[in-house]
Amino acid sequence: MTANWDIGIEIPYVYSNPANDVVENGLGDVVLKSKYRIMEETASRPAFLLKPTLKLPSGNEDKGLGSGKPDTGLLAVFTKGFGGLTGHFNAGYYAADLTKDDVWKGTSGILASGALIPLDKRFTLATELIYEPTFNSDASDNSFDNLTGIIWTVNERTTYDFGVRFDIEDAAEYQLIVGVSIGF
Repeated sequence: MTANWDIGIEIPYVYSNPANDVVENGLGDVVLKSKYRIMEETASRPAFLLKPTLKLPSGNEDKGLGSGKPDTGLLAVFTKGFGGLTGHFNAGYYAADLTKDDVWKGTSGILASGALIPLDKRFTLATELIYEPTFNSDASDNSFDNLTGIIWTVNERTTYDFGVRFDIEDAAEYQLIVGVSIGF
């Protein structure tokens, strides 16, 4: 929309192999997102942006492809380039299941750090470590994952991403993720 502000939609196709060995695949939860860069990167300081999101319950909850409930979140992102490498650190908060009376119960945070490594003008290797603690819940609900994949930039408004997200404590539990991001 502007140099500092964009909006988009993520439409994921998920291939999931949960711990019970039942393989499922299909459309995941669609995410509407916006991103506003508050501070530009300089030689001595990272860029800073805020990213609000709204997740729509479009994935099949019974098959493990979606949550079955709308969620919202706000992510704060710091990003800094180092030559060809771009590193980032994210911290955020998500309110899960906006339909329940106590929306704060079962909410979660996110701490993530990762890197984008350009392979050429159109393809980028992306990797990220993600820690998601769940508040007001059992500590066993916390997750520590790795997400690694390839981003294909078709044009300045359209990207496809292909990746695998797996639980670091149980690599047998993973998701193959294919997505498209379209900027408006």
